[in-house]
Amino acid sequence: GTGLIPHNAHVDGDHLVTSYYTFGCHVLDVEFPELPVLAAYYDTSPQYSGTGYNGAWGAYPYLPSGRILVSDIETGLWVLDPEYPSVSRAEIQLLIRFGGVGGTAMFDTTTAMMYGVEYVYWHNQGDTLWPDATGKITIAQTGSIQDSLVWPSTVSPPYIYTESRSYSLGSGSFVRDTLYADVYFSVPEAEALWTVSQSDRGWMLTAPADADRNWTLLGMDGRSISSGTLRDRYMDLPYPSASGLYVLETTDAQGRRWTQKLLKP
Repeated sequence: GTGLIPHNAHVDGDHLVTSYYTFGCHVLDVEFPELPVLAAYYDTSPQYSGTGYNGAWGAYPYLPSGRILVSDIETGLWVLDPEYPSVSRAEIQLLIRFGGVGGTAMFDTTTAMMYGVEYVYWHNQGDTLWPDATGKITIAQTGSIQDSLVWPSTVSPPYIYTESRSYSLGSGSFVRDTLYADVYFSVPEAEALWTVSQSDRGWMLTAPADADRNWTLLGMDGRSISSGTLRDRYMDLPYPSASGLYVLETTDAQGRRWTQKLLKP
């Protein structure tokens, strides 16, 4: 521990106000008591530190004005006018899953290193977050967060499909969520029908000849992303929102079936 000494704690709504001797006046946001966050702090005796009975030894937060009275052994009476920030809380569980939905899901640091899925980061802020040994990321900080959490993969093959998700964090909520990194070792692939090129918007596909064809774009977990029917030998297929590997299934009027992989960078 720090050796610091709390003295006379008071609960005031969502806040726990404590005189902390050499640590001054200390206010925890306890809206969710299982994950308290330091919301405010003021050192009334900065000349003292560490253990010892110096500094703030009383704090009273119940004035109608919302101000806090702090009594300090050395410096006397302080009147604080707190402005409490919004507080962001979240627990995000990372799981490595083998074979898609229904497959075995787990997390350990060795496996995460093997598949290059060791950390996540905020897309706009750029901050990197590292999970604990069980894959849990705990976010407990002042200030609101509106950003996308990105889980990148740095290796292939086998192909890793990781999730990214947007979050809106702040006071009044404690988000608990799970993100998966899906590991796929192979996808059955029949003879390719389409010649594939790519633009910044999607895949440009060319078949040998015009024909009536039905097509379905699938995720690596087998979920249908989009589908349609066409007769022309040319097709512009827009990218899905997420980067990764996809499977295009095509059938014609004679029942012939083709399956081939498409990669969105």
